[in-house]
Formats: sequence, structure tokens, C-alpha cells
Amino acid sequence: MKLVFVAAAKQADDRKNGHIPDLESYIVTRRDTSGCKPCFALVEYAARIDLPDVVVSHSIIMAMEEATNDFVAWSNVIYTLSSSPGHS
Repeated sequence: MKLVFVAAAKQADDRKNGHIPDLESYIVTRRDTSGCKPCFALVEYAARIDLPDVVVSHSIIMAMEEATNDFVAWSNVIYTLSSSPGHS
């Protein structure tokens, strides 16, 4: 949750100061503001699954989490842009 709050504060500060981040910086921040990372831990907890650290930190699992996070985050961005006034 700390990542979510830190990223949200950075995003708010950028908006306040009129700073538009480059795409790579935006992607990194968006991955933290999406809320997916805490959800991954909650799913494991709710399902009563205790994955060993060696599994959670495996490069394939980390890549799948990042891809899932990107899918959710970018879907949200696209939906938000397409439903805002002036867009059809």
C-alpha cells in the first residue's frame, strides 16, 4: 500500500506543478497507482495460499504480475480517456 500512496502523492505533485512526466516515468508510476500490487497479495491471502519467496520472486512470475498490472492500468487509462467529454 505504501507504493500506492507514494505514487499517488507524486502524481498529485506533478499535476500541481504542471509537470508532465516522460512515458517511461509515467509507466513506472502508473504501475504503482493502479492498485494491482496490493491486490496480488490480497488474492494470495484470501485464497489461503502461501507461495514461497522463491516462487514470488521468480522472473516469470514477476513478468506475469507486471503484464497483468499493465493490462489493468492501461485499460483504465483507455476507458477514462474514451469516456471523458469530447471523446467518442
